[in-house]
Amino acid sequence: MALGTYIQSIQTIGDELMASGHPIDEHNLTFSLLRGLGQNYNVFFASMSS
Repeated sequence: MALGTYIQSIQTIGDELMASGHPIDEHNLTFSLLRGLGQNYNVFFASMSS
């Protein structure tokens, strides 16, 4: 999956949770996005989550 497509899918999930009355805060949404990036982004993930 292309990075842009992946990011859009995470945003869509966040929007759907909000619409269903179960919003996720930006911190958790961002953490979920970073956690799902895969091994190629481990250094980036480590720097963003510290």
